[in-house]
Amino acid sequence: MASRDELNARRELAKKLHRAATAKVSRHRKKGVELAGTKRDPRHSDPKHVNRLTAKQLDAHISRLESFVSRETQYVHGAGKKSILSGQLYKRFESLKKQVNEKRASSYEAPVKGPKDNPYTGTKLNDIALPSFGQNDKGGYATVDERIGQKPKHPVTGNPSSRAPHLPIITTNAGIPNEKQLKKLIKNLEHELSSDHGEKIIARDQKSMRKFLRDMTKVDKKNEQLKTLRKDFWDLTPGQFAFLWNYTDFSNAASMDYEIAKDFLHDKKGFSEKSESFNTQIRYMQQIVGDVKNLPF
Repeated sequence: MASRDELNARRELAKKLHRAATAKVSRHRKKGVELAGTKRDPRHSDPKHVNRLTAKQLDAHISRLESFVSRETQYVHGAGKKSILSGQLYKRFESLKKQVNEKRASSYEAPVKGPKDNPYTGTKLNDIALPSFGQNDKGGYATVDERIGQKPKHPVTGNPSSRAPHLPIITTNAGIPNEKQLKKLIKNLEHELSSDHGEKIIARDQKSMRKFLRDMTKVDKKNEQLKTLRKDFWDLTPGQFAFLWNYTDFSNAASMDYEIAKDFLHDKKGFSEKSESFNTQIRYMQQIVGDVKNLPF
């Protein structure tokens, strides 16, 4: 059992730590992080309450204060006024974000490897020009950079709203609403840095697209263009499909046809009115798949 002198010394320490915690709360307030009165604030509204604590309660209170005033314990503000994020978690996010951005840039900027007689060999991904449906007049050709530059920006990330896996992640704490979302972002970045992440994603998406084309041929059984597209698509290598899916408008065209096909399944009479739009997408997809088949991936 602690002596009176020992107990008094511990109470003085608690009061000292309370003052240090108050100073830390003030410093964070100047940075836009309001900790006072939140679950992260270990202080009691009345500093003198330590005089009423038992030795066991006092030790627990001191432990919470020491953890709070530690230099390792920091906080940053999130997307909202009352949103508070762990500084340690956010530091981890920033470190992973830097690694992912470096990985993306290195793969995107590297020249394409392939046979000398292949016209794409030595070309960087961003300079490869392929049909860009709906972006240029009459669906003309555009490089990857040109296509991405023509897309509308996402209101939060600032990146194009379409697929653009090569672009750097620019999300900051101001765009993260809570720690649950921050932990989810960290997990996603860790997955992207894993050695087999890209292969798994591509295999999954390629499988889904093959199923989609099978379903489409059932919807429009007499469509010869659709049958040709399905056959050509099956011949794509995983690398060619990855480029097709991530750096062209193919996925957008496929999505538009999927919506038309869903309407058809509900109302077969209405399909004839939309068939031209359906076939426009199919022609574009067939053209771009034919071009992508020439890439040495």
